[in-house]
Amino acid sequence: SRFGKFIRIHFGSTGKLASADIETYLLEKSRVTFQLSAERSYHIFYQLMTGHKPELLEALLITTNPYDYPMISQGEITVKSINDVEEFIATDTAIDILGFTAEEKMGIYKLTGAVMHHGNMKFKQKQREEQAEPDGTEVADKISYLLGLNSADMLKYLCYPRVKVGNEMVTKGQTVPQVNNAVSALCKSVYEKMFLWMVIRINEMLDTKQARQFYIGVLDVAGFEIFDYNSLEQLCINFTNEKLQQ
Repeated sequence: SRFGKFIRIHFGSTGKLASADIETYLLEKSRVTFQLSAERSYHIFYQLMTGHKPELLEALLITTNPYDYPMISQGEITVKSINDVEEFIATDTAIDILGFTAEEKMGIYKLTGAVMHHGNMKFKQKQREEQAEPDGTEVADKISYLLGLNSADMLKYLCYPRVKVGNEMVTKGQTVPQVNNAVSALCKSVYEKMFLWMVIRINEMLDTKQARQFYIGVLDVAGFEIFDYNSLEQLCINFTNEKLQQ
């Protein structure tokens, strides 16, 4: 996946394996909402749409066609070396092995499905105003169901966010481009917070409470990258690599 990780494998005083933990860095959030022509978004989106578990399609209100979701179909949707059905089986099994409950696993899938739906939200400009308003609520209703939110409240705060000015909270109007940017930011934030929560839960599972004295650390980060379009993530990754090599 597009993130760096530092894995510590802890040992007791006798050299016996005690526990492990993971620290993560530089999750490439931009990939959630934007992909280059030769790349695709995170594999889990396409795994869920394989139809291997038909009940998931119904629960997440999604189809098996990635092109129904603009947020994840800007580049490639398949990878020759990857079988998405096999990978989904491995992902689903790994979540169980790591001790996530059935409710937690469904919550992970629902959040992922909600991110996919965000790209289908439509907004229009009010007549004679620069203010944006929803162009239908069907997609927002799906997202709100998956996130456990109130659809009307979500649309209200996307179009009329509250900001702090001095010591007061005021309501701010939004144009259509501003609302679209807010939707993208919401997608990336939901995905990142889900990812970080999963890392916390995994670390809880790997912590045996045994005494630790030594550890072996393994750093795994992306190498130096140059693309046709280089985002802030590439700058951070390349800067990290330069510092590591000094």
